[in-house]
Amino acid sequence: MIIKKLIDYGEILSALKTLINEGKGEVGAVVSYVGVVKNDKVKAFEVLLKQEDIRKVLTKAYEEFSIIDAYVLYREGLLKPGEIIICILVAARDRVNGFLACKFIIDNIKKIMKKREFTK
Repeated sequence: MIIKKLIDYGEILSALKTLINEGKGEVGAVVSYVGVVKNDKVKAFEVLLKQEDIRKVLTKAYEEFSIIDAYVLYREGLLKPGEIIICILVAARDRVNGFLACKFIIDNIKKIMKKREFTK
């Protein structure tokens, strides 16, 4: 389980490689979700997430979907349209549990994410 602030977009590819390599042949699918700030009347978007809250969500996902591993890379602060807010990577033995776990993770992180929109 890795939870960290996203600094460079290259970290996403690096995390993907790590998930596959550390899966030692057990990984059948890596499912991803990338959340981006939309241009729907939003000039900017401020995000705040707490790692301990994300960790609780991931722990539930591990228990419920028997995933192998998961990475959550996120950004905080003021974000503009087109910028990545969050990237979730889930390694699972099969795609069904991978997709279900990924959906579970983003749905629950959105519930705890503190955000403020600045309209145009």
